[in-house]
Amino acid sequence: MTQETVSDTNSDTNSDTKFDTKSDTVSDTVSDTVSDTVSDTVSSLEVTIPLDECTDPTAKTDCSKSYDLGEGTIVTFHPSTLTVTTPTSNPLFTTVGSFLSLSSLDFTVTEKDGNFNVTKSEPHYHLRRQVVDSVYQSPTTKSLTFSGRLMGGGDPVPYTCLFTPHASGSHLKYTCSTSASPSPPLHYTLAFKILSPPTERYTGFGLQFSHVDFTNLTSVPLFVGEQGVGRGTEPLTTLMNTHFHGAGGGPFSTYAPSPIWMSNLGRSGYLTNTEHTTFGSRVLWNWELDDLFYPNWESFLSTMHSSGTRVLAYINPCLSTRVSEFKPHARRDLFLEAESRGFLITGKGGSTYIQSSASDEFQFGTVDLTNEDARAWYGDVVIKCNLMCKCQDADERWPPLGGGELKGGTREKQCGNGGNAKVGHGGWMADFGEYLPFDTVMSDGTPGDTMHSFFPQTWAGLNSEVVGSMGGPELFFSRSGGLKSPGMASSGGMFWVGDQNTAWDGDDGIKSALTAYLTGGASGFALTHSDVGGYTSLDVTRDGTRVVLERTAELVLRWMELSAFGDCMFRSHEGNQADGQIQVWDNPGLTRAFAKWSDVHSMLAPLRKGLMSDALQKGWPLVRGMWFKYGDRGWGNREQYMLG
Repeated sequence: MTQETVSDTNSDTNSDTKFDTKSDTVSDTVSDTVSDTVSDTVSSLEVTIPLDECTDPTAKTDCSKSYDLGEGTIVTFHPSTLTVTTPTSNPLFTTVGSFLSLSSLDFTVTEKDGNFNVTKSEPHYHLRRQVVDSVYQSPTTKSLTFSGRLMGGGDPVPYTCLFTPHASGSHLKYTCSTSASPSPPLHYTLAFKILSPPTERYTGFGLQFSHVDFTNLTSVPLFVGEQGVGRGTEPLTTLMNTHFHGAGGGPFSTYAPSPIWMSNLGRSGYLTNTEHTTFGSRVLWNWELDDLFYPNWESFLSTMHSSGTRVLAYINPCLSTRVSEFKPHARRDLFLEAESRGFLITGKGGSTYIQSSASDEFQFGTVDLTNEDARAWYGDVVIKCNLMCKCQDADERWPPLGGGELKGGTREKQCGNGGNAKVGHGGWMADFGEYLPFDTVMSDGTPGDTMHSFFPQTWAGLNSEVVGSMGGPELFFSRSGGLKSPGMASSGGMFWVGDQNTAWDGDDGIKSALTAYLTGGASGFALTHSDVGGYTSLDVTRDGTRVVLERTAELVLRWMELSAFGDCMFRSHEGNQADGQIQVWDNPGLTRAFAKWSDVHSMLAPLRKGLMSDALQKGWPLVRGMWFKYGDRGWGNREQYMLG
């Protein structure tokens, strides 16, 4: 197994796996997205390579051996520690005792509606003792390779670490690997420990909703999945977990975790590993215009375009299985043709992997984004043609197969001019990406457990490629994400922070949205926003317990105020129960307030434009925690922020 980590001494770094802050003295970066790191005591480090610079050769307690990696980066081995210094940080990090450890355990992962349940065993062994046997420095690249053994609870396991400096002198990439080769359900966890002073505090880790300051937490598991409904608020969370397949979630449930952290000491690091309803009024995932449901849509688009208004649409990488049953008038059945072409993700047996969302009746397959032909098909047919009216003979290049025959003249009705009109949608919401199960197999052979945390980045990458190929001003925004997702999205990486409850609390309500802005901003997610009014409403009774989430006019109003100053995009949402919840157009007072606060948001456009330039060039977020300016005095405050 391999772990790649980058340490950085610049606090403005813009950069699924898992990061552990085991105490206020030792922190672990762990290449494992599914299991908490086993509680560890620090074992001694044994350095067997020859050391020099000993003031007391008999004791050898202060002996050392230093290696200059260039640009002022120095790696120094001592008998029981390792220190890395850079020109801007002295030191960048220091280890205490054995800084590598390896543990083995069993785990299983199950999924339902995007909610993942992880079951893990106690460790079979934990190799805590580390020996450094050899060190080699490349005379050309100056990179440093050292290797040795991990021992203490089983047969010794060889390891190798590679330290590679960045030309700037402020970054250090370190990659550690072992010869351990797990097979399911056996899983290995490789931990890299560094010394953390008692005064150091941590933030970041992607879009987090329950914590801003992670210093005193035992671990921070980073795993792409549904955000959860409740996330700790009781009795809602227990009810949802018990009766709705674990849908309640917890304090670390998130669509967009990212293994990047920064500290108040001006240093940061990130891991580059990725290992680890009835239909009702719901949108059917067959991404083409339904001209029966949306008549005269092309006229509407033209009118909006003439007034300078850009109309956005919605897509995700999933395709509904029951198009012919629920929409017999559909022009083409995208699921059938994708399946017949082999463009959908499969299970280990080779058949299409079918999942459900919110109910067992709503079933879908997912486009295999590791398949280059599948990417081209989705980009040409769904995005360029169906969304943007830039078909360029897409129907001829990708004729429907497997029963997805062309029906009717929807293309002409939507786009006119042979399907190549000048007016298409101005952009789209690129939803989902977090549902990929562990027991799937990609077309390139990548197993689902490795691809799960990387899939959101792959999905964003496809959208970004299509935007670039069209050469226009189109934008898209995402919900799920990972380490490199912000750099793959248009407009510098625009995200919305998922489905908050229609509530006031900090677990899953309006306060949690602000928490996500702050942690996301510290993780490279510089442009974020949330649904005005929240999304999830419900009235559920189970085992004699009734839980009601109802959107109020005041909540909608306060959310408008938050969004006017804090959001890169001012956007409302009808919610998951549109008919039963108050909307911005239901109340004259709310309608006037919506106009007012959307005007405020518009008036701040020049300021945001400048801040977006900072985001693109420096990685600085629009919404900044108080610590961004005031340091320790503002650290950990999750209910205040600055716009710029």
